[in-house]
Amino acid sequence: MPWIVNLHYTLPIRQSLAQWNLTWVGIDLITLLVIIAVVYLALKRGAWLSLALVALATINLADGWFDILTSSGGQDTTHAIMLAVLVEIPWAMVSIWGAVTIHRQMIASVK
Repeated sequence: MPWIVNLHYTLPIRQSLAQWNLTWVGIDLITLLVIIAVVYLALKRGAWLSLALVALATINLADGWFDILTSSGGQDTTHAIMLAVLVEIPWAMVSIWGAVTIHRQMIASVK
């Protein structure tokens, strides 16, 4: 994983983005699309539901991570941490639990 070390030393400490609002709207839209996929697959009892739940957990953890790291300090950081601790991380954990449970049920039904 030498690219991680390379990124640490080569990426700028500060970066200004022209599309800052589009970046955050994009993450929220991706989250919404994954939620819609999870609901659809749950209603249809789709075989891909466990993978959609893993995707939902991943996007929630990434969203929390970037919310905290890109917050401007003070109350903004406190808000980002609270949102991650109270919403995004628990939601990710429930999603992973659901994915594991569904996967185990699928394996048991094949035996």
